[in-house]
Amino acid sequence: MSKCARNAAGLHARPATAFVDLASGFTSEIRAEYGEKIANGKALASLLRLGVESNKPIRIDAWGADADATLAAPMVGAAPRRRCCDCDQDSVIL
Repeated sequence: MSKCARNAAGLHARPATAFVDLASGFTSEIRAEYGEKIANGKALASLLRLGVESNKPIRIDAWGADADATLAAPMVGAAPRRRCCDCDQDSVIL
């Protein structure tokens, strides 16, 4: 399962830390994809190495026993969903 997310300031330390904190509460494996790069969603250094620029979408994938709950969880900032033009999925604003 997957969903798309974006942040107005890019994925810098503060939202990445909050993302890792949230992701660590689930048993599912979580991956974030940005361009050709893939990161472990439960590892801060891995997420920061993605180099996500402002307002660029990342794809979030989860698989495991609680994958549905993982992707349904409110992301950092819990902002409204909107259509993500790059990946044609609902986009959550981080």
